[in-house]
Amino acid sequence: MRETLESTDGGVGLAGPQVGVGARAILVMIDARGEKPHVDFFLNPRIVERSDDITADYEGCLSIPGLCGLVKRNRRVVVEHGLIGRRERVEAQDFDARIFQHEIDHLDGVLYVDRVDGEIHPRERLKELREKLREQQPKVACTPMLGGRYRDEVLL
Repeated sequence: MRETLESTDGGVGLAGPQVGVGARAILVMIDARGEKPHVDFFLNPRIVERSDDITADYEGCLSIPGLCGLVKRNRRVVVEHGLIGRRERVEAQDFDARIFQHEIDHLDGVLYVDRVDGEIHPRERLKELREKLREQQPKVACTPMLGGRYRDEVLL
């Protein structure tokens, strides 16, 4: 799974079913839009807590190349993962929380296009669409600025 994710163009997460792995397993790039992104593996992840606060961002997917759409997700989630008797919890917020929700959806047979609010767009418009969202709805936009520029190239 790691090799597959590393070979993608901007991928920040991957679920086992996307590459034929028959396990409830995901890879998530933690701090994907931050200074020190790193990929972690999560076995049997399950969201056990969600914030009421909602964010919106344009998502793409490695399983549906070339497209993107606006998806609303919880700003913060708590994910329980691991084996029975050895379960751990991780709290994620903002873009990290979005990645967890997107990848766990894959494990449950849900694609981001099932959650799109509005139209599906060509991926080439991703940067433009995110800029427009930041201008029109800055309080819900989930695309922070990093070092004077936006990290708009990442896909879930």
